[in-house]
Amino acid sequence: MQEFKGTPGPWVLLEAGDGITKKVPVDRGNTSILTIVEEDGVKFAAVMDGYDAQLIASAHELLEELQEVDKTLCALQGNIADANKSEPRWNGMWDVIQQRRDAIKAVIEATTKQP
Repeated sequence: MQEFKGTPGPWVLLEAGDGITKKVPVDRGNTSILTIVEEDGVKFAAVMDGYDAQLIASAHELLEELQEVDKTLCALQGNIADANKSEPRWNGMWDVIQQRRDAIKAVIEATTKQP
C-alpha cells in the first residue's frame, strides 16, 4: 500500500470567521490546509499542498468506493455465516469483518452527517 505524501492526519474542522462562522480544515497543529489567494481581484481558497488537493478532489469517489466495499463485506459476512456452519476455519472471521464494517460506517457517517 502506498503512503499518503500530503499533510499528515488526522485533519479536523476548526470554526473560524469574522462574524460568519466557517469551517476550516486544519492539521494536527491547527495549521490550515487552505490559503486565501487573490487573482484578478477575486479571492478564493486554495489548497496549499498538491497531494492534499488530490485527496480533496477524489473525496466523492473515495466515499462511493467505501460504500461499495461495505456492501461487499456485508455479502461476504453472509457467506461466512453459512460456511462457518460446516468449515471451522471461518470461525471468528465474521467478527473481524464486522469490526472493519463498523470502522467504515463511522467514516461514512462522519462524512455524510449534517455539518
